[in-house]
Amino acid sequence: EAGWENHCRRIWHKKSHVCSAAITLFQNKKAMKAYQTSCRDGKHRHEIAEDELCFDPLTGNGTRWSFRFKQSAGSDWTSLDPWWSGGETRKMVFLRDGTVKQLVDNCPQQSSGHPNMRFMLRDAFFDARGGEISVPVEDLDSLAGVAPSRQIMTWRMVSQPMDLPMKPQGAYIRLNLGGRDVPTYIVHRSPTGNWGFIMESCWGIFSSFELPRRRQEHELRDSNHRDNPRMRLRRTQEGGQWFNVHGLESDSEEEQERNQVAADSSMLDDSAFSVTNCWQWREALLYNYGAMVLPEGEGATEEFDRLWSEAIRPRQVNTSPIPEETMQNYMGNVARAPTDS
Repeated sequence: EAGWENHCRRIWHKKSHVCSAAITLFQNKKAMKAYQTSCRDGKHRHEIAEDELCFDPLTGNGTRWSFRFKQSAGSDWTSLDPWWSGGETRKMVFLRDGTVKQLVDNCPQQSSGHPNMRFMLRDAFFDARGGEISVPVEDLDSLAGVAPSRQIMTWRMVSQPMDLPMKPQGAYIRLNLGGRDVPTYIVHRSPTGNWGFIMESCWGIFSSFELPRRRQEHELRDSNHRDNPRMRLRRTQEGGQWFNVHGLESDSEEEQERNQVAADSSMLDDSAFSVTNCWQWREALLYNYGAMVLPEGEGATEEFDRLWSEAIRPRQVNTSPIPEETMQNYMGNVARAPTDS
Protein backbone atom coordinates (compact mmCIF):
# COMPACT_ATOMS: atom_id res chain seq x y z
CA GLU A 1 0.00 0.00 0.00
CA ALA A 2 2.85 2.38 0.77
CA GLY A 3 4.16 1.81 -2.75
CA TRP A 4 0.86 2.87 -4.28
CA GLU A 5 0.76 5.92 -2.03
CA ASN A 6 4.13 6.94 -3.43
CA HIS A 7 2.89 6.45 -6.98
CA CYS A 8 -0.08 8.73 -6.26
CA ARG A 9 2.11 11.43 -4.76
CA ARG A 10 4.59 11.34 -7.66
CA ILE A 11 1.97 11.68 -10.35
CA TRP A 12 -0.45 14.02 -8.59
CA HIS A 13 2.03 16.71 -7.64
CA LYS A 14 2.53 17.59 -11.32
CA LYS A 15 -1.15 17.58 -12.21
CA SER A 16 -3.27 20.70 -12.16
CA HIS A 17 -6.37 18.82 -11.05
CA VAL A 18 -7.11 15.57 -9.20
CA CYS A 19 -10.74 14.53 -8.76
CA SER A 20 -12.23 14.57 -5.26
CA ALA A 21 -13.21 10.91 -5.49
CA ALA A 22 -9.57 9.87 -5.86
CA ILE A 23 -8.49 12.09 -2.99
CA THR A 24 -11.16 10.55 -0.74
CA LEU A 25 -10.00 7.04 -1.64
CA PHE A 26 -6.41 8.03 -0.87
CA GLN A 27 -7.43 9.43 2.52
CA ASN A 28 -9.25 6.16 3.24
CA LYS A 29 -6.05 4.17 2.65
CA LYS A 30 -7.12 2.84 -0.74
CA ALA A 31 -4.18 4.15 -2.71
CA MET A 32 -4.27 1.69 -5.60
CA LYS A 33 -7.94 2.44 -6.26
CA ALA A 34 -7.22 6.15 -5.90
CA TYR A 35 -4.44 5.89 -8.50
CA GLN A 36 -6.72 4.12 -10.99
CA THR A 37 -9.62 6.48 -10.36
CA SER A 38 -7.56 9.62 -10.80
CA CYS A 39 -5.96 8.44 -14.06
CA ARG A 40 -9.25 7.40 -15.62
CA ASP A 41 -11.04 10.52 -14.48
CA GLY A 42 -8.29 12.75 -15.85
CA LYS A 43 -8.49 11.14 -19.26
CA HIS A 44 -12.16 10.34 -19.75
CA ARG A 45 -14.38 12.79 -17.83
CA HIS A 46 -14.99 15.96 -19.81
CA GLU A 47 -17.73 17.52 -17.68
CA ILE A 48 -16.91 19.96 -14.92
CA ALA A 49 -18.66 20.07 -11.56
CA GLU A 50 -19.69 23.36 -9.99
CA ASP A 51 -17.15 22.87 -7.21
CA GLU A 52 -14.41 22.55 -9.83
CA LEU A 53 -15.63 25.55 -11.81
CA CYS A 54 -16.16 28.07 -9.02
CA PHE A 55 -14.03 30.24 -6.76
CA ASP A 56 -14.79 31.28 -3.17
CA PRO A 57 -13.76 34.92 -2.69
CA LEU A 58 -14.04 34.71 1.09
CA THR A 59 -11.48 31.92 1.47
CA GLY A 60 -9.48 32.36 -1.72
CA ASN A 61 -10.07 28.70 -2.59
CA GLY A 62 -11.19 27.47 -5.97
CA THR A 63 -10.19 27.66 -9.60
CA ARG A 64 -8.50 30.77 -10.98
CA TRP A 65 -9.00 30.52 -14.72
CA SER A 66 -6.52 31.80 -17.28
CA PHE A 67 -8.23 33.45 -20.25
CA ARG A 68 -7.08 34.56 -23.67
CA PHE A 69 -8.75 35.30 -26.98
CA LYS A 70 -8.18 33.23 -30.07
CA GLN A 71 -6.94 34.91 -33.22
CA SER A 72 -10.39 34.30 -34.74
CA ALA A 73 -11.85 36.86 -32.30
CA GLY A 74 -10.28 39.55 -34.45
CA SER A 75 -7.65 42.19 -33.91
CA ASP A 76 -10.02 44.49 -32.02
CA TRP A 77 -9.93 42.00 -29.14
CA THR A 78 -6.49 40.45 -29.49
CA SER A 79 -4.87 43.90 -29.52
CA LEU A 80 -6.32 44.44 -26.03
CA ASP A 81 -5.39 40.99 -24.75
CA PRO A 82 -2.21 40.97 -22.61
CA TRP A 83 -1.40 37.41 -23.73
CA TRP A 84 -1.13 38.49 -27.37
CA SER A 85 1.37 41.16 -26.30
CA GLY A 86 3.59 38.58 -24.62
CA GLY A 87 2.21 39.05 -21.11
CA GLU A 88 0.36 36.73 -18.76
CA THR A 89 -3.25 35.79 -19.39
CA ARG A 90 -6.11 37.52 -17.61
CA LYS A 91 -7.24 35.70 -14.48
CA MET A 92 -10.99 35.09 -14.28
CA VAL A 93 -13.12 33.50 -11.56
CA PHE A 94 -16.61 32.02 -11.68
CA LEU A 95 -18.67 32.80 -8.59
CA ARG A 96 -21.56 30.72 -7.26
CA ASP A 97 -23.92 33.67 -7.63
CA GLY A 98 -23.64 33.19 -11.40
CA THR A 99 -21.24 36.05 -12.13
CA VAL A 100 -17.75 36.02 -13.66
CA LYS A 101 -15.13 38.43 -12.37
CA GLN A 102 -11.59 39.35 -13.32
CA LEU A 103 -9.16 38.68 -10.49
CA VAL A 104 -6.36 41.17 -9.95
CA ASP A 105 -3.51 40.41 -7.57
CA ASN A 106 -3.62 43.14 -4.96
CA CYS A 107 -0.31 42.38 -3.21
CA PRO A 108 1.90 40.18 -5.43
CA GLN A 109 4.68 39.98 -2.81
CA GLN A 110 2.42 39.32 0.15
CA SER A 111 2.37 35.70 1.26
CA SER A 112 0.58 36.02 4.59
CA GLY A 113 -2.62 37.49 5.89
CA HIS A 114 -6.26 36.76 5.07
CA PRO A 115 -6.64 35.40 1.50
CA ASN A 116 -9.27 37.96 0.49
CA MET A 117 -6.86 40.82 1.21
CA ARG A 118 -4.46 39.70 -1.52
CA PHE A 119 -6.71 40.22 -4.54
CA MET A 120 -9.46 42.38 -5.98
CA LEU A 121 -12.42 41.29 -8.08
CA ARG A 122 -13.25 43.54 -11.00
CA ASP A 123 -15.64 43.43 -13.91
CA ALA A 124 -14.55 41.13 -16.71
CA PHE A 125 -12.38 42.97 -19.26
CA PHE A 126 -12.42 46.18 -17.22
CA ASP A 127 -8.88 46.85 -18.47
CA ALA A 128 -9.91 46.48 -22.12
CA ARG A 129 -12.62 49.14 -21.76
CA GLY A 130 -10.42 51.69 -20.03
CA GLY A 131 -12.56 51.60 -16.88
CA GLU A 132 -11.37 50.58 -13.45
CA ILE A 133 -14.39 49.55 -11.41
CA SER A 134 -13.00 47.78 -8.36
CA VAL A 135 -15.08 45.38 -6.32
CA PRO A 136 -13.49 44.66 -2.93
CA VAL A 137 -14.36 41.20 -1.65
CA GLU A 138 -16.02 42.61 1.43
CA ASP A 139 -18.41 44.64 -0.78
CA LEU A 140 -19.70 41.76 -2.90
CA ASP A 141 -23.13 42.00 -1.27
CA SER A 142 -23.54 45.58 -2.48
CA LEU A 143 -22.93 44.94 -6.19
CA ALA A 144 -26.50 45.94 -7.00
CA GLY A 145 -25.76 49.53 -6.00
CA VAL A 146 -22.90 50.05 -8.45
CA ALA A 147 -23.38 52.38 -11.41
CA PRO A 148 -25.41 50.84 -14.30
CA SER A 149 -22.59 51.54 -16.81
CA ARG A 150 -20.82 48.39 -15.64
CA GLN A 151 -20.76 45.50 -18.07
CA ILE A 152 -21.62 42.36 -16.12
CA MET A 153 -20.57 38.86 -17.19
CA THR A 154 -22.65 35.91 -16.01
CA TRP A 155 -22.47 32.15 -16.50
CA ARG A 156 -24.83 29.19 -16.60
CA MET A 157 -24.63 25.55 -17.62
CA VAL A 158 -26.53 24.37 -20.69
CA SER A 159 -27.06 20.84 -21.96
CA GLN A 160 -27.74 21.20 -25.70
CA PRO A 161 -26.41 24.30 -27.47
CA MET A 162 -27.27 24.86 -31.10
CA ASP A 163 -25.45 22.49 -33.52
CA LEU A 164 -23.94 20.47 -30.65
CA PRO A 165 -25.07 17.13 -29.16
CA MET A 166 -26.87 16.91 -25.85
CA LYS A 167 -24.45 16.17 -23.02
CA PRO A 168 -24.59 15.92 -19.21
CA GLN A 169 -24.49 18.99 -17.01
CA GLY A 170 -21.04 20.55 -16.93
CA ALA A 171 -20.19 19.86 -20.58
CA TYR A 172 -21.17 23.32 -21.82
CA ILE A 173 -20.93 26.77 -20.24
CA ARG A 174 -22.93 29.71 -21.61
CA LEU A 175 -21.56 33.16 -20.86
CA ASN A 176 -23.52 36.39 -21.08
CA LEU A 177 -21.62 39.66 -21.45
CA GLY A 178 -23.44 42.94 -21.07
CA GLY A 179 -26.83 41.25 -21.39
CA ARG A 180 -25.97 39.24 -24.51
CA ASP A 181 -25.15 35.55 -24.84
CA VAL A 182 -21.80 34.79 -26.48
CA PRO A 183 -20.99 31.54 -28.34
CA THR A 184 -21.03 28.52 -26.02
CA TYR A 185 -17.90 27.38 -24.23
CA ILE A 186 -17.26 23.65 -24.63
CA VAL A 187 -15.61 21.87 -21.70
CA HIS A 188 -12.91 19.24 -22.17
CA ARG A 189 -9.64 18.13 -20.63
CA SER A 190 -6.41 19.82 -21.57
CA PRO A 191 -4.53 18.34 -24.54
CA THR A 192 -1.36 18.66 -22.42
CA GLY A 193 -2.32 15.64 -20.30
CA ASN A 194 -2.09 17.58 -17.02
CA TRP A 195 -5.73 16.69 -16.20
CA GLY A 196 -6.67 20.35 -16.19
CA PHE A 197 -9.86 21.68 -17.74
CA ILE A 198 -10.17 23.73 -20.91
CA MET A 199 -13.29 25.71 -21.83
CA GLU A 200 -13.21 27.06 -25.35
CA SER A 201 -15.45 28.69 -27.91
CA CYS A 202 -14.70 29.84 -31.43
CA TRP A 203 -13.38 33.10 -29.95
CA GLY A 204 -11.82 32.40 -26.55
CA ILE A 205 -10.09 29.95 -24.22
CA PHE A 206 -10.33 29.44 -20.46
CA SER A 207 -7.86 27.06 -18.82
CA SER A 208 -7.82 25.91 -15.19
CA PHE A 209 -4.02 26.26 -15.16
CA GLU A 210 -1.52 28.90 -16.24
CA LEU A 211 -1.05 29.12 -19.99
CA PRO A 212 2.51 29.67 -21.26
CA ARG A 213 3.29 33.16 -22.50
CA ARG A 214 3.03 33.61 -26.23
CA ARG A 215 6.65 34.69 -26.67
CA GLN A 216 8.11 32.17 -24.28
CA GLU A 217 10.60 29.84 -25.95
CA HIS A 218 10.52 26.15 -25.19
CA GLU A 219 13.30 23.62 -25.61
CA LEU A 220 11.80 20.45 -26.97
CA ARG A 221 13.63 17.20 -26.60
CA ASP A 222 14.01 15.04 -29.67
CA SER A 223 11.12 12.60 -29.63
CA ASN A 224 13.10 10.24 -31.82
CA HIS A 225 15.20 9.26 -28.81
CA ARG A 226 12.28 8.16 -26.67
CA ASP A 227 12.31 4.57 -25.53
CA ASN A 228 9.90 2.16 -27.10
CA PRO A 229 6.78 1.74 -24.96
CA ARG A 230 6.95 -1.23 -22.64
CA MET A 231 4.40 -2.92 -20.43
CA ARG A 232 4.61 -1.64 -16.84
CA LEU A 233 3.45 -3.96 -14.08
CA ARG A 234 2.84 -3.35 -10.38
CA ARG A 235 1.52 -5.60 -7.66
CA THR A 236 -1.94 -5.11 -6.18
CA GLN A 237 -2.08 -3.94 -2.59
CA GLU A 238 -2.64 -7.53 -1.44
CA GLY A 239 0.44 -8.57 -3.38
CA GLY A 240 -1.34 -11.55 -4.94
CA GLN A 241 -1.40 -10.45 -8.55
CA TRP A 242 0.22 -8.08 -11.00
CA PHE A 243 -1.59 -5.04 -12.39
CA ASN A 244 -0.78 -3.56 -15.81
CA VAL A 245 -0.48 0.23 -15.43
CA HIS A 246 0.65 0.85 -19.01
CA GLY A 247 -1.63 3.41 -20.64
CA LEU A 248 -2.79 4.91 -17.35
CA GLU A 249 0.01 7.31 -16.51
CA SER A 250 3.72 7.29 -15.91
CA ASP A 251 5.06 8.47 -12.57
CA SER A 252 8.56 8.80 -14.00
CA GLU A 253 9.57 12.42 -13.38
CA GLU A 254 11.81 12.45 -16.44
CA GLU A 255 9.04 11.22 -18.72
CA GLN A 256 6.51 13.61 -17.23
CA GLU A 257 8.86 16.56 -17.67
CA ARG A 258 9.61 15.61 -21.28
CA ASN A 259 5.95 15.26 -22.12
CA GLN A 260 4.99 18.47 -20.33
CA VAL A 261 7.53 20.63 -22.16
CA ALA A 262 6.22 19.46 -25.51
CA ALA A 263 2.60 19.79 -24.38
CA ASP A 264 3.02 23.31 -23.03
CA SER A 265 4.51 24.43 -26.32
CA SER A 266 1.45 23.19 -28.19
CA MET A 267 -0.75 25.54 -26.15
CA LEU A 268 0.82 28.53 -27.91
CA ASP A 269 -0.93 27.71 -31.17
CA ASP A 270 -4.68 28.01 -31.75
CA SER A 271 -4.46 24.87 -33.88
CA ALA A 272 -4.06 22.87 -30.65
CA PHE A 273 -7.70 23.64 -29.89
CA SER A 274 -10.66 22.05 -31.57
CA VAL A 275 -13.55 24.54 -31.45
CA THR A 276 -13.67 26.75 -34.54
CA ASN A 277 -16.10 29.02 -36.38
CA CYS A 278 -17.18 26.01 -38.43
CA TRP A 279 -18.58 24.48 -35.23
CA GLN A 280 -20.35 27.60 -34.03
CA TRP A 281 -21.06 29.67 -37.12
CA ARG A 282 -24.77 30.00 -36.32
CA GLU A 283 -24.15 31.24 -32.79
CA ALA A 284 -21.40 33.60 -33.99
CA LEU A 285 -23.61 34.96 -36.75
CA LEU A 286 -26.54 35.61 -34.42
CA TYR A 287 -24.26 37.39 -31.96
CA ASN A 288 -22.84 39.60 -34.69
CA TYR A 289 -26.36 40.49 -35.78
CA GLY A 290 -27.35 41.59 -32.27
CA ALA A 291 -29.09 38.55 -30.76
CA MET A 292 -29.55 38.83 -26.99
CA VAL A 293 -30.21 35.14 -26.28
CA LEU A 294 -28.75 32.24 -28.28
CA PRO A 295 -31.09 29.32 -29.01
CA GLU A 296 -30.61 25.94 -27.39
CA GLY A 297 -32.40 22.60 -27.20
CA GLU A 298 -34.23 20.62 -29.87
CA GLY A 299 -35.85 23.68 -31.43
CA ALA A 300 -32.61 25.66 -31.76
CA THR A 301 -32.39 25.38 -35.56
CA GLU A 302 -35.95 26.61 -36.05
CA GLU A 303 -35.27 29.45 -33.63
CA PHE A 304 -32.13 30.34 -35.57
CA ASP A 305 -34.13 30.56 -38.81
CA ARG A 306 -36.63 32.89 -37.13
CA LEU A 307 -33.97 35.13 -35.59
CA TRP A 308 -31.99 35.23 -38.82
CA SER A 309 -35.08 36.20 -40.78
CA GLU A 310 -35.81 39.01 -38.31
CA ALA A 311 -32.20 40.20 -38.45
CA ILE A 312 -31.99 40.52 -42.22
CA ARG A 313 -35.53 41.77 -42.88
CA PRO A 314 -34.67 45.40 -42.01
CA ARG A 315 -31.82 45.25 -44.52
CA GLN A 316 -34.33 44.38 -47.29
CA VAL A 317 -32.35 41.49 -48.67
CA ASN A 318 -33.56 38.20 -50.05
CA THR A 319 -35.00 36.16 -47.14
CA SER A 320 -35.06 32.83 -48.97
CA PRO A 321 -33.19 30.00 -47.24
CA ILE A 322 -29.41 30.17 -47.66
CA PRO A 323 -27.53 26.88 -48.22
CA GLU A 324 -25.49 25.93 -45.15
CA GLU A 325 -22.31 25.50 -47.22
CA THR A 326 -22.67 29.04 -48.52
CA MET A 327 -23.16 30.36 -44.99
CA GLN A 328 -20.12 28.53 -43.65
CA ASN A 329 -17.94 30.02 -46.37
CA TYR A 330 -19.40 33.42 -45.57
CA MET A 331 -18.55 32.91 -41.91
CA GLY A 332 -14.87 32.80 -42.77
CA ASN A 333 -15.11 36.56 -43.14
CA VAL A 334 -17.78 37.66 -40.63
CA ALA A 335 -17.64 35.21 -37.70
CA ARG A 336 -15.35 37.34 -35.62
CA ALA A 337 -16.10 38.92 -32.28
CA PRO A 338 -17.07 42.52 -32.92
CA THR A 339 -15.63 45.50 -31.09
CA ASP A 340 -17.36 46.03 -27.76
CA SER A 341 -19.29 49.25 -28.33
